[in-house]
Amino acid sequence: MAQLRIDPSRQLIGAPCSGTLLLARLGLLDSVPACTDLITKPWVQEAGVEVLDQPFFARGKHCTAGGCLASQYLAVWIVA
Repeated sequence: MAQLRIDPSRQLIGAPCSGTLLLARLGLLDSVPACTDLITKPWVQEAGVEVLDQPFFARGKHCTAGGCLASQYLAVWIVA
Protein backbone atom coordinates (compact mmCIF):
# COMPACT_ATOMS: atom_id res chain seq x y z
CA MET A 1 0.00 0.00 0.00
CA ALA A 2 2.82 2.40 0.83
CA GLN A 3 4.17 2.03 -2.70
CA LEU A 4 0.98 3.33 -4.33
CA ARG A 5 1.45 6.94 -5.39
CA ILE A 6 -1.92 8.52 -6.11
CA ASP A 7 -2.31 12.27 -6.50
CA PRO A 8 -5.97 13.37 -6.44
CA SER A 9 -5.01 16.85 -7.61
CA ARG A 10 -3.73 15.44 -10.93
CA GLN A 11 -5.54 12.12 -11.39
CA LEU A 12 -9.04 10.75 -11.69
CA ILE A 13 -9.52 8.18 -8.94
CA GLY A 14 -11.93 5.34 -9.59
CA ALA A 15 -12.41 1.94 -8.02
CA PRO A 16 -14.71 -0.99 -8.72
CA CYS A 17 -15.91 -3.27 -5.92
CA SER A 18 -13.07 -4.18 -3.54
CA GLY A 19 -10.89 -1.42 -4.99
CA THR A 20 -13.03 0.92 -2.90
CA LEU A 21 -11.46 -0.64 0.19
CA LEU A 22 -7.99 0.24 -1.12
CA LEU A 23 -9.03 3.86 -1.62
CA ALA A 24 -10.52 3.94 1.87
CA ARG A 25 -7.38 2.50 3.48
CA LEU A 26 -5.23 4.99 1.59
CA GLY A 27 -7.36 7.82 2.98
CA LEU A 28 -8.53 8.93 -0.45
CA LEU A 29 -12.24 8.84 0.40
CA ASP A 30 -12.28 11.34 3.25
CA SER A 31 -15.88 12.61 3.49
CA VAL A 32 -16.73 11.08 0.10
CA PRO A 33 -19.40 8.34 0.23
CA ALA A 34 -18.71 5.27 -1.86
CA CYS A 35 -20.20 2.27 -3.60
CA THR A 36 -18.86 -1.26 -3.42
CA ASP A 37 -19.95 -4.89 -3.61
CA LEU A 38 -21.84 -6.53 -0.75
CA ILE A 39 -18.89 -8.67 0.35
CA THR A 40 -16.52 -5.70 0.70
CA LYS A 41 -19.12 -3.34 2.19
CA PRO A 42 -18.48 -4.15 5.89
CA TRP A 43 -14.72 -3.61 5.54
CA VAL A 44 -15.20 -0.27 3.77
CA GLN A 45 -17.57 0.80 6.55
CA GLU A 46 -15.00 -0.28 9.17
CA ALA A 47 -12.52 1.99 7.39
CA GLY A 48 -14.88 4.88 8.18
CA VAL A 49 -16.44 5.39 4.76
CA GLU A 50 -20.19 5.75 4.22
CA VAL A 51 -21.33 3.08 1.74
CA LEU A 52 -24.28 4.02 -0.43
CA ASP A 53 -26.96 1.56 -1.51
CA GLN A 54 -26.48 2.19 -5.22
CA PRO A 55 -24.18 0.84 -7.95
CA PHE A 56 -22.26 4.03 -8.80
CA PHE A 57 -21.26 7.34 -7.20
CA ALA A 58 -18.96 10.12 -8.37
CA ARG A 59 -17.95 13.40 -6.79
CA GLY A 60 -15.24 15.58 -8.25
CA LYS A 61 -12.32 13.37 -9.25
CA HIS A 62 -13.51 10.39 -7.16
CA CYS A 63 -15.68 7.58 -8.45
CA THR A 64 -16.62 4.20 -7.00
CA ALA A 65 -18.86 1.44 -8.28
CA GLY A 66 -20.03 -1.97 -7.18
CA GLY A 67 -21.77 -4.94 -8.70
CA CYS A 68 -21.68 -6.74 -12.02
CA LEU A 69 -21.56 -3.54 -14.11
CA ALA A 70 -18.95 -1.72 -12.00
CA SER A 71 -16.25 -1.66 -14.68
CA GLN A 72 -18.70 -0.37 -17.29
CA TYR A 73 -19.81 2.46 -14.98
CA LEU A 74 -16.18 3.46 -14.43
CA ALA A 75 -15.41 3.33 -18.16
CA VAL A 76 -18.33 5.60 -19.03
CA TRP A 77 -17.39 8.02 -16.23
CA ILE A 78 -13.82 8.32 -17.54
CA VAL A 79 -14.95 8.91 -21.13
CA ALA A 80 -17.68 11.40 -20.23
